[in-house]
Amino acid sequence: GLAGKLSRPVGLPKCDPCMCGKSKLRSIKEQQDIEVTFCGQVTQTDHWGPAVECLYYTGCRYAIGFRDAFSRFSWVVLVKNRTAPEVINAFKIYCAVCRKRGFDVVGLDSDGISEFVSEELYDFCDDWAIERHVSCRYTSQQAGLIERVWGVSFPKIRAVCHEAKVSLRNWGLVLVQWVNFVMNWLPHSAFDMLKSPAMMTPAGGKGNVRNLRRLFSVCWPVTPKEVRENKISPTATRCYVCGLSDVYKGWIVCNPVTQTYEHTYNVRFDEYTLYFHD
Repeated sequence: GLAGKLSRPVGLPKCDPCMCGKSKLRSIKEQQDIEVTFCGQVTQTDHWGPAVECLYYTGCRYAIGFRDAFSRFSWVVLVKNRTAPEVINAFKIYCAVCRKRGFDVVGLDSDGISEFVSEELYDFCDDWAIERHVSCRYTSQQAGLIERVWGVSFPKIRAVCHEAKVSLRNWGLVLVQWVNFVMNWLPHSAFDMLKSPAMMTPAGGKGNVRNLRRLFSVCWPVTPKEVRENKISPTATRCYVCGLSDVYKGWIVCNPVTQTYEHTYNVRFDEYTLYFHD
């Protein structure tokens, strides 16, 4: 009421009943006292899961995400369980990716779950001079940047799997392709001149999306002559696209007949036809 408005400039004592009955959550923006001015200064991390065990990434039921607060550059790593060693290994992968983009991680923000506040992770950060910050309990908004990654990604994952008529166990493949290869190169509303998160990193560069292919569309990987049965055997096999590989310099394709995955560079694509729409 009026007394509440007058108490700010005049300095009147606060009313205990009003404080007990009318208190509200503080705005997260009011609590931000650090201005992020360079890549790697603040990296937010969070985990997602558990989910059904995903295909290709055998045994993985969780995802650990990282997002740079300055450039909005994001990366996800799939893991089998929520343990400190898994988090450290995922963080090492993210640090390697950041070095490839031209910057080092010097600050890590997370929530207070056990794997993020373990002694092993604190020791690792101390060894590499990485400053740690932990969100207060019941305040997921303090890690809002990485939370948005989950909020944006999983509706798209459900839509892609539904359109392609594939099992939801492919969620890991779609998540990695979307966050690591697509979202980092899409223009972001936080930046001028339609710049993407990857372009805001020191490595910069224009978005190279020419190697992206429609997920679960038909493809024909060439069968090497060394593994053909004879000289008149077929030279290619009908498979479907699972995306770019994050390790091999090529694409991931799946042969649903043999239930096997293959990494290949010599492949032809039919992006107009989804494999399970025949």
